[in-house]
Amino acid sequence: MKVYSRILVYAGPLKKLSFYYFLSIFFAICFGLATYGLVIPLLKVLFNQEELNRLIATQQKIPKWHIGLGYVTELFHYCFVQLLFRYGKIGVLLILSFLFSLSTFISNFFRYVAGITMSKVRINLVYNLRLALFRKMLQCPLGYFTDKKKGDLMARITTDIQEIEHAVSDTLRVFLKEPTQLFCYISVLCYMSFKLTLFAFVFLPIVGSTLSIIVKRLQKWADETQQSLGNLMNLMEEALTGIRIIKLFGAQEYVIEKFQKESHMYTCTNKAVACKESMAAPVSESLSVVAVSIIIAYGGSLILLNHSTLTASVFIVYVIICTQSLIPIKMLSRSIGRIQRGIAAGKRIFDLLDDSSLVSKADGNVPIATLEREIAFKHVSFAYQPSTIILHDISFTIQKGETVAIVGASGSGKSTLLALLAGLYQPTSGTIALDGIPLSQLKEDDMHRLMGIVTQETCLFHDTVLHNITFNRTGFTTRDVIKAAQVACAHEFILTLPQRYDTVIGTHGDMLSGGQKQRICIARALLGNPSILLLDEATSALDAVSERNLHERLQSLVEQKTSIVVTHSLSNCVQADKIIVLEGGRIVELGTHQELLHKGGTYQKLFLLQQGQTGGS
Repeated sequence: MKVYSRILVYAGPLKKLSFYYFLSIFFAICFGLATYGLVIPLLKVLFNQEELNRLIATQQKIPKWHIGLGYVTELFHYCFVQLLFRYGKIGVLLILSFLFSLSTFISNFFRYVAGITMSKVRINLVYNLRLALFRKMLQCPLGYFTDKKKGDLMARITTDIQEIEHAVSDTLRVFLKEPTQLFCYISVLCYMSFKLTLFAFVFLPIVGSTLSIIVKRLQKWADETQQSLGNLMNLMEEALTGIRIIKLFGAQEYVIEKFQKESHMYTCTNKAVACKESMAAPVSESLSVVAVSIIIAYGGSLILLNHSTLTASVFIVYVIICTQSLIPIKMLSRSIGRIQRGIAAGKRIFDLLDDSSLVSKADGNVPIATLEREIAFKHVSFAYQPSTIILHDISFTIQKGETVAIVGASGSGKSTLLALLAGLYQPTSGTIALDGIPLSQLKEDDMHRLMGIVTQETCLFHDTVLHNITFNRTGFTTRDVIKAAQVACAHEFILTLPQRYDTVIGTHGDMLSGGQKQRICIARALLGNPSILLLDEATSALDAVSERNLHERLQSLVEQKTSIVVTHSLSNCVQADKIIVLEGGRIVELGTHQELLHKGGTYQKLFLLQQGQTGGS
């Protein structure tokens, strides 16, 4: 119940809404019982003249006031007799028919109010819980998304919350509606015949104990079902993301086989849950019907032997209400199964929300407007996993206005080093400082304005070209955007798009070529004239002519900024003020292009190798 109580916190003003729901349900039940109560005089008018004569004889005077259901019954009988004298049987029959319809209408009106109240609780909960989960996911450090399956995260924010939504809808039934309805029905039954109702209570423990056994079995299977569903969604996410590679390698059957295996596992666990869940309602209903049948046999025999105070018409209504009392028992058994699934889903969600290790570094409070002196790496080491160190004891300084190229073989740690400078990861040891201030102490918003970043993987969104360039930044005019696009050599092709800068470019920018995507990413980095440029293979998707044109336009801009460029093309390093050569996560060489060539080390080998390949081609 601890998990469930936490879930309900997200439903908003639950106490207030629960009170309105309870009030509405209470009135709905009362008018519903009044509708059943009207059957008694209706039967007397139509079928039982003897009961009607006895009622007329005993209800000639207005009953004395007293608190209780008995006074309401006596008052109704008195009014009924008076109407019978005035309007006759036909008139009373019409009046009873009208009251029957009116009572049903009022009962259903309050049920409608209760339904609206329940919807508010459910909608509030889904909104608040999904928002909290999405916010937590975006606040998690980048390493979390490297370790975790994206499909499992998607399952938590969609399917798990959906399970909770269904469960919460049933919560108000379990704690308010069905118990209230059952209590009211049993109270009326006790009033009608305490002896007969006491006899009926003998069978309730049998129904309750049977249901409790089924519910205990449900908990285990519900947990496994939610876990399996997360794995299934992860496979779906991977297949949709990598559909191009799947088709290129003809791996459809391979992927289908993996999906089929996981889907089979989910189906098996889901069947187990469905079997247990479906068993609850029929078992409870069957046991309850058996109990009602015994009550009919027992109560009917008492009436036939004249050992009961119940008349035939009252006994018929008693049986009707007794049968209706099966509905809340049946609904309770159904709801308990869904609540178990909701609790299992809630555990998975709170595992993520409660994980204190999944919090990005606290935002610093030191402001920084521009880089005044230098960027310094001091004995920086980093590991994604404790057993695998990516960067080892990295130390170097970049002066303001310098252009630094970082080169090395694939997997040497170039992109990781840039990600550390951008604040995406925190060093395992050592510090990175701007003008002597560690990155962890700087205001995050200031850092975002200070740096323009182009990552190795182009990342665009299903939005317009304009919004992809201005992404999350306000205060820029269309002229500012066009200027950044012109420097990035993107303006020309943007003008050829159907709506130019207002063209929606599709999911991940799939309407564009690789080079076009990259140029829009460069324009996004240049917008706002940042002091520091971080370019990670920023021109890898461009052809030779486009790359040369872009470098020419960037040249004058780069001279005014501090630039760190990760590149495989060593010809782009010739003009760099400093070149850092990484090998196995360590700095093996550092110097200018000419210095490193004369040194005759790793850089010279890489440069001559590329020159030979270029000449050969």
